Amino acid sequence: MPDIEQWMNKAALYELLAASFAFVSEETVAALATGEYADALVEIGSLNGMEKPFLEAQASDLKAYSGRDEEEVLHCLRKEHTRLFIGGSEPLVTPYAGAWDALANDKPALLMINAESMSIERFMRRCGIGQPEGTNEPLDHIASLLEFLYYLCLVKADAVQPPSHADVRNEDYELFFDDHVAAFSQAFATSVVQESSEPFFASAAQVLLQLKR
Repeated sequence: MPDIEQWMNKAALYELLAASFAFVSEETVAALATGEYADALVEIGSLNGMEKPFLEAQASDLKAYSGRDEEEVLHCLRKEHTRLFIGGSEPLVTPYAGAWDALANDKPALLMINAESMSIERFMRRCGIGQPEGTNEPLDHIASLLEFLYYLCLVKADAVQPPSHADVRNEDYELFFDDHVAAFSQAFATSVVQESSEPFFASAAQVLLQLKR
């Protein structure tokens, strides 16, 4: 039972972080306005061993959204998401692990056409995860990586059953975290903290920096 609880706690953290770095939804904004997001961050972070003063500091910064007009907040956060992760010719902070890996190794940062992106895609597809039908979002986006870790945690907790064609192995969570998430997530989060003008992204990035396998 303790192992199942631990994996479910990890899953909740990955779910929260994935929602924070995906394209900003109306549901996320509503949770920010009511304080539900800040409460969840403190509760889930605590369950994953993060220090309460640290978590309360992030929650305090998120009070900037309490009671504000939700349409205004949605516009501001989507504008900041675009500024950070899409940009004009290139993003301020690349949300793609493959592009980051290529740049770190002085190679052209081509989306989806690089060794790291293809390695991530092969890993996910073996585990039964592919691009949602009708989308063309690369699977190495930070939100997709976090969603995949969420899925692997649920599998470890026996909360979901992989598809019949999937080959999910006992060590996959640790392998994927170490090989594809650990270094990239730290570099990504550090850049978001430095560049973002919105507490929502900065607070989520601070929590991401605390992430441990």
